[in-house]
Order: sequence, then structure tokens, then C-alpha cells
Amino acid sequence: MISHKFKQKVYAHLVNHLLQKKDELHTQLNELNQAVANETKSTVGDKYETARAMLQIDIGNCNKQIIVLKNEQIICSQIVINKNYNKVSLGSLVQTNIGIFFVVFASKKLIVDGTMIQFISTEAPIYQVIKGLKINNHVLFNGNKIIVTDIY
Repeated sequence: MISHKFKQKVYAHLVNHLLQKKDELHTQLNELNQAVANETKSTVGDKYETARAMLQIDIGNCNKQIIVLKNEQIICSQIVINKNYNKVSLGSLVQTNIGIFFVVFASKKLIVDGTMIQFISTEAPIYQVIKGLKINNHVLFNGNKIIVTDIY
């Protein structure tokens, strides 16, 4: 079911997702910075200070998300997309009897060509269980038997 060509499509979807996320975060950050600049001091000083403090918290949260995104982009850029993987490791696209996993970083699930792809990090509990497995190897995870059926 999966192939190198399919893996390339999955990777392209992931890169596009990261680019969209980057655009959204930068737009949000610009809007927050504009809101801080436009915040006028009201006659009630506490209200003004509270509003500015809340905007600063939002800016801080947005900056944290941008840092996480940059780390995800770095990980993504280190993936050798055409590499032949013979075991489950960082960068591998793994088909199992319970689903398809792309070992890069944790992210929302994406549907590519009608197939759901789960993105997992190397810290994910399921990765810790399937790490190093080869095709036709199996393991128990939360009482369920997971069989690796293909790796790209």
C-alpha cells in the first residue's frame, strides 16, 4: 500500500502544513504586536495594564509556538526522503496493522490520498515500542499486537 512515491506525497503534505502554520503564526504575531501598539491608555490605569499584560502573554505564547515550529522544520529538513529504511527509526514511514506512522515529530494527523497518516516523535510511547522493528516483526502495546507490515 505504501511506497516511496507515497512517502514523498506525505512529506510534501507535511512541509506544506508547516508552511501554513508558519504563515498563521506570523500573521497572529503581527496582529498581536499591532494590538499592543494601538492599545491606548485609558482613564482606568489597571484596565490598560491588564490588557497590555494579556497581550504580552499572547505574544510570548505565539513566540513559543514559532520556536517549536522552527525545531519541527529543522527535523523535517534532516529527513532523507528517498532513504531505504530496513527498521523503524527517525524518518521512516511505517505501515502497521493499526495504521501508518511517520516518525518525525508529533503533529496532527493528515489524510493523504484517502489514507490517514499519524505523525509521531521519537519520544512517543508507541515509537519507544516499535523502534528498531523490521518488517513482519511484532510487539504488544497496551494489550494490542502491532505488526510492522512495511517500512519506507
